[in-house]
Amino acid sequence: SCHQIHIANEMVRDKAAQTEVCFNCHKDLRAQINRPSRHPLKEGKIACSDCHNPHGTPGPKNLVRNNVNDTCYQCHMEKRGPFVRTHAPVQEDCSICHNPHGTMNDNLLRVRPPWLCQQCHEPTSHRGNLANFAGTGTSTNVLARGCPNCHTNIHGTNNVFNDAGERSLRR
Repeated sequence: SCHQIHIANEMVRDKAAQTEVCFNCHKDLRAQINRPSRHPLKEGKIACSDCHNPHGTPGPKNLVRNNVNDTCYQCHMEKRGPFVRTHAPVQEDCSICHNPHGTMNDNLLRVRPPWLCQQCHEPTSHRGNLANFAGTGTSTNVLARGCPNCHTNIHGTNNVFNDAGERSLRR
């Protein structure tokens, strides 16, 4: 159902048209790539086959590489590292925080900060209690969608000087 025999310009081989062939079966992904934050599939800059091998692979989800991170690093090499200080989820799996097919949040994030960060980080353990969401008042970090405002190097940093300690990933 993907290939058309004896046709000169097969849709599945055309990067700009390939997604339409894939969406015949993957209808749920059509909605995701129409969301505000997405990869440039509609523009024809990338195609499904840049990340997935439809004929099968040893890795999960027919990814072209052995795992999610190696597939993402094909285009996002700056996120690979190695870093002096690395955020643990970055080494584990990019899809912990990002949905590669599209989201309503910036940078393909599954959930907006600070709620994404709070899935792993406890807000009451924040140094100086700046991120206290325990009902003791409204935090400016919540109002400003806060964590990346201070923690700018979420994926990791090579900064060897860090006043705030090992966990901050600042600068």
